[in-house]
Amino acid sequence: VLYTTSFNPLDIEAIKMLFKILEKRKVAIHVVHFMREKEIETAGVMMDKLEKEFEPEIKNNKIRFYRIKTENEKEALIDFAEQNEIDLVSFLPGKKHLLTDLFSSHKLHKKDLFNLELPLLAIHL
Repeated sequence: VLYTTSFNPLDIEAIKMLFKILEKRKVAIHVVHFMREKEIETAGVMMDKLEKEFEPEIKNNKIRFYRIKTENEKEALIDFAEQNEIDLVSFLPGKKHLLTDLFSSHKLHKKDLFNLELPLLAIHL
């Protein structure tokens, strides 16, 4: 399961809800943030905060965290999904355009997720 993050304050609650939804399944949640060069330092600090919230789950291989530096988000998303055998994409929709919040300054579009031909799960809190 892929969970996309732009480090929304509600990510922790959303990921906990995702664990609850998937509790009877043997799956790993891949928390991914796609970033550009200028975001590396900030993304590292923010991802560290998220990781601290899920230390027990990390130890049990139930969750993994990734910061992916890319200039081509669409390609990186497809590659990640294929390499990690992703079968569900989950996200926390924001008040703005669906993927504007998920991938910060990146220019992914809703159709890019649909092109993955995977089920989508929007977590509304």
